[in-house]
Amino acid sequence: MVHLYLLYNDRELPQEMFLSLLSLLPDKFHPKILNYRRWEDRQASLAGKLLLSIQLLARDKSGTLLSSFTVDEYKRPYLTGGEIDFNISHTKGLVACAVSPTERVGVDVEKLNQVDLTDFSRVFTEEENIFLSSSDDSTDLFFDLWTRKESVMKADGRGFFLDPSSFSGLRSPIAIAQDKWYVKRLDLEEGWVGYLAAKREIQVKELVYTFEDLLDMHSWLRE
Repeated sequence: MVHLYLLYNDRELPQEMFLSLLSLLPDKFHPKILNYRRWEDRQASLAGKLLLSIQLLARDKSGTLLSSFTVDEYKRPYLTGGEIDFNISHTKGLVACAVSPTERVGVDVEKLNQVDLTDFSRVFTEEENIFLSSSDDSTDLFFDLWTRKESVMKADGRGFFLDPSSFSGLRSPIAIAQDKWYVKRLDLEEGWVGYLAAKREIQVKELVYTFEDLLDMHSWLRE
């Protein structure tokens, strides 16, 4: 079972509430979060860590699991204990965090908007480019295909160190070298699209939180 936590980040928080939420995280996270200039980015970074910590605090109320948060050589975040895998994605108005105790996972969410396909032809295979250019609904298909591919790139761990045009995302499982990744479309509100990737077909439990929920949950979990 993979837990997927979602938060729609569509309003700027009052400063007092933002600081109260920030205080729930270890001090090591504060400088990076506060360094973002736009409130949307500050809150997205904050929400991603808080969504992750819900699952971690349910396992260990001491908070030491979240304190072990670090990144590998490909800049992929992980916990040094190695037992729990997670992946965080955010786009305009939405933050997603996938947490699994058993599976390597990747998640990607995107806000739908108009794109020029010619600007992105280099990230797709020839087959994918033909598929997109032949469709009357190329914008929606672009984001559907792209989030499939990026969720797999994030699960693989290399992210953009892996050439996205080196593999096709048109069929599941998606093959990268000897690995095969299954992708599952997320149940999101209209206007967003996203996928979760794992090495086998899995059940996903989606939960939607607000910032107010995060305050309440962290208070309850720490009792």
